[in-house]
Amino acid sequence: MRFVLEGSFIYCLAARIYGAFKKCYSESILCRFFAAVRLIYSKSLLCRLVENYLARESKIRFSMLYRLLAFVGTGLDAIAGKINSTIVQSYNESLLKKSLGLFGSAGQGRVHPAALYILLPFAAGYALTCVLAGAWSLKSFILLLIILLACGVFSLWPGRLKTWGNESLFCKLLRYIWE
Repeated sequence: MRFVLEGSFIYCLAARIYGAFKKCYSESILCRFFAAVRLIYSKSLLCRLVENYLARESKIRFSMLYRLLAFVGTGLDAIAGKINSTIVQSYNESLLKKSLGLFGSAGQGRVHPAALYILLPFAAGYALTCVLAGAWSLKSFILLLIILLACGVFSLWPGRLKTWGNESLFCKLLRYIWE
């Protein structure tokens, strides 16, 4: 199955684009900067402390402090909910929401929230993590391209995706089976 995927046009195109970007990145100043940051971090006290902390076994489940913090956390959660509702109300009347509405008017009238609040930060965090860890590979590059493509699809056609999903053969088949 893998040789079929590797022989496809899209995979070959993505491999060539990835190879070009990898060559440009490996010769850039930014690559040397991140390599230096990685080296400094790996030799630092903070790195050793984090590794030691993650290596130890957790005993927090049996702790009274954990139970106390969980109880306090529920109260803080209620307060955070009230703060969130206040922020949402102020955001609904803000200039930022109106400008995002103008940006989304190129598609179906609005930008899908999954594109703005889930996929874009995930893509940025994934790319930053791969760069800092020095773990760029063809698979990570293709995954990042798929995430950005999904973000573009969500932001351009939020209403059309719902109608396409409802009118798809798979959805009709499921409705037929359940009815």
